[in-house]
Amino acid sequence: MRQAFANWGCGAAVDRLPNVWFGHVSLIDALVAIVGLVSLLQAAPASAASCFDGGNFLIRVERLQEGFAGRTGERTSIAEDGCFTVDRLLNGNVISRLRLGRLGPDQILSARAAIDATGVASLPNRTGSPPAINPAFVSITYGGVTKELVMPAGANPKDVAALGDGRADDPSVRLARLAVHLLELTGS
Repeated sequence: MRQAFANWGCGAAVDRLPNVWFGHVSLIDALVAIVGLVSLLQAAPASAASCFDGGNFLIRVERLQEGFAGRTGERTSIAEDGCFTVDRLLNGNVISRLRLGRLGPDQILSARAAIDATGVASLPNRTGSPPAINPAFVSITYGGVTKELVMPAGANPKDVAALGDGRADDPSVRLARLAVHLLELTGS
């Protein structure tokens, strides 16, 4: 390890450090190993993030609650290749990335089958009736078109799933089923 530092032009500085040994490993060698491990761990999320730029997505699901601060919630975006991101939103702006990952081949096929079965293009742009104050929204954007389900204030994922148990010919039910399926695939 001392040779690695010498190659980086730090040889004189390393030679001045005390040579402390722990068993068969010197303190300097241990520190170099730790720094290398930390840099690898920091590089892993960057490489995963590079598989999805957030702009080129297959389908996007947003769960939002309207309130005093505006619309807040989460956005799950799935790319063509199965990469996905889950972001926290405030008034349409990403304020933090919650997680990212990649769907397996079977999950990608499942997502595409659910999208096809839903017939997103045939759904009305907005379903449900907004309550007087602070409605909740579930929206799905696919093929450049956004479809929105309006629910009572405080509606949570269980409420969306319960709505999905209704009649298959109801557009709200079809939209809810698709949203629940996609969110389950991404662990949301």
